[in-house]
Amino acid sequence: GMKTQDTLKSLMVHDASQKTNPWRVSQVTQERGLFQSKGQLELVLSPNCQAQDEDDLTFHVAYTLDHLPLPSGLARFSWQLAPQGEDAQVFKSVFGSASPLTGQGVVDFGGAVRSSLNLPAVAMRRSGEMLEISPTTGMFALDGQKMALETKMDRLVVRGRGEALSVQGLAMDFAIDDLRKGTGSGSFKVAQASTTRGSLDGLELRMEAKEKGDRMNMSLTPSVRKIKASGQTLTDLRMQWAVNGLHTESVESLIQLFDSSCGVQALTAQENKVAAQALRTLLVKGFSVGMPTLTGKTDKGRLEGALWVELQAAHGSDPSLVEQLKSHGKLEIEGAFITPDQREMAVASGFAVNQGSALSATYDYARGLLKVNNRSMDASIFEGMLQQTDQQLRLVLESMQKRP
Repeated sequence: GMKTQDTLKSLMVHDASQKTNPWRVSQVTQERGLFQSKGQLELVLSPNCQAQDEDDLTFHVAYTLDHLPLPSGLARFSWQLAPQGEDAQVFKSVFGSASPLTGQGVVDFGGAVRSSLNLPAVAMRRSGEMLEISPTTGMFALDGQKMALETKMDRLVVRGRGEALSVQGLAMDFAIDDLRKGTGSGSFKVAQASTTRGSLDGLELRMEAKEKGDRMNMSLTPSVRKIKASGQTLTDLRMQWAVNGLHTESVESLIQLFDSSCGVQALTAQENKVAAQALRTLLVKGFSVGMPTLTGKTDKGRLEGALWVELQAAHGSDPSLVEQLKSHGKLEIEGAFITPDQREMAVASGFAVNQGSALSATYDYARGLLKVNNRSMDASIFEGMLQQTDQQLRLVLESMQKRP
């Protein structure tokens, strides 16, 4: 019990010194017992660094801790989280209680924390509008710099103003490998959804950020198994966006500066130098960004594509878009995804070629050489734009590093 209170009080001091942390712990009180302790605290969320005090969200947390070691773990606990102030009335009108979020958990012998999450059902009707949400269940776990979060909701229904939305099988999960770096993976899923205008099956949004050596790769992938709207049916839709090869240390430096300076609104001379060096290293080391996957199907057509823009590693200590930039892409369209008139226009202009029953377009660019469908084209205008960008970039970096 004493250790728990000391830990919570240390969080109060730690949070006060971390200006970029949106969460603050305060007003910790605890009644200690031999085998059980009870306590409460206030948890304050400040939405962003520009928010006023009245924008803060305050929650009251009450907990019970059984700290008799058992084979299941070092301690067990239960908790309730209740909004305070005006937000409490909003929660009460929606959830029917001012303490909507509850959980039970355990602290293992290694100090890791795991707890359930439970949110009651919602049923609200007013002014011709209706909202129904089934109970939400889930869990969260904390182990050092690792964190996991999972939530599930069976059904959500919204009706009003001539519109209706029904969603089934909502699920969200995140597994963070390192909270400081933000690496890990997560997903948001919807099994089925329907509106007055259409329906979809198998919606998923997947996010991932992973370290590989001294580099970081990130991706964002929305996909839909089937969607019906306006008499059309599309299947196997997938569009992945990715950024690969980012220099991890430089990214961390820029994120820290962004947080500590409230969105880089004002930097000290030293911070300007750190930012300039991080940007320079990021560009010199190189990275790639693009859309490696684009797919879609209909009963009478298909769509496949990819796009990459690569900044190769520089030969010297200064970045040069003219020397480093490469890019390539492709697109194949067949059937219902394009009309005959659009197809004829694309072929006549040279931007695409017929390839069997499909329409195909490709391009490659590197060091002033551009090929479209394997035909060389004049890229002098684009190369001139890169040269101007290089000059402006050089001036910006030098200005940041020379500030007193």
